[in-house]
Amino acid sequence: MRLGELSAGQTARVLAFLDMDPAIRKKLLALGLLPNRQVQFVRRAPLGDPIQLRIGSSQFSIRQALAEKIHVELVV
Repeated sequence: MRLGELSAGQTARVLAFLDMDPAIRKKLLALGLLPNRQVQFVRRAPLGDPIQLRIGSSQFSIRQALAEKIHVELVV
């Protein structure tokens, strides 16, 4: 499943970054979006892009196109 497919309030574990520019991957890692880390989908902007995420006590937004390159597994 892709990160962009989650709904508001769902939590997932990051599995892999797919076909991503190394500079962008490095920036996401610096933000705390690490493999095996849990991320919560907070909400989607009114027009669908960007999406807001929460990792621990931090929140940030990323574009939908970038979220489609992040493979996650839903945490129940």
